[in-house]
Amino acid sequence: MNIIEKIRKKIKEINPPGTSCDKDIAMAVLMRDPDNFASLLNATDIFAEKILPEDLVERDSRLAALRFADMEKMKKKGQTLYRDVYKTWYGRYTFHVGFENASDSDPTLAVRNLNYDATDYHVQTAAKQKENRRKWKEREKGLTNGEWLRKFRKTDSIDMLVTAVLFTGEEWDCAKDVKDMFLVPDGYVKRKPSWPLLIINPFEMSDEEILAMESNDMKFVWVW
Repeated sequence: MNIIEKIRKKIKEINPPGTSCDKDIAMAVLMRDPDNFASLLNATDIFAEKILPEDLVERDSRLAALRFADMEKMKKKGQTLYRDVYKTWYGRYTFHVGFENASDSDPTLAVRNLNYDATDYHVQTAAKQKENRRKWKEREKGLTNGEWLRKFRKTDSIDMLVTAVLFTGEEWDCAKDVKDMFLVPDGYVKRKPSWPLLIINPFEMSDEEILAMESNDMKFVWVW
């Protein structure tokens, strides 16, 4: 086996599912490292608190990306879709944080991102319902009809999900929000449904912001 074949084999072994080109693969591999993951997010203003790499835990990206309508059918067949990078941050609050890698503008990503997020929230809600169903052998005192029926208290909660798009192209020239995909003009309805993309383009960051990153890997990639 020559050196080229060895490299291809190595890439195949670590190739994150869901990626489609060398640049996307490289970014996914880079961002799987918690030091790099935290370093990039800390260079943005997304969170008010600094992320520590040791507070990040890798998550199973498959459950968050199953198509919402076909979830059970696909699970039975063993078919799953994946997010590129997906972690849980146990800071002051618990957040699930996902990265989607894009080297070109994706005109469908606003809808796909909505699907990913909705499915994750569905999975979290279903897990809490299953837990309550196991605990509630009979109707507990004080539960409303809706709480008992749905096996979900009004005070039950789910963790917030933040999905960021790591964009390494020149310009994002398509929909940045689900509402951008509607032909309905502003003002025709009181409020258009909105689910905006959170796009991070490191190439738009200043040299000072890049050099301030704590990860040398991230500094090297963007300076290089």
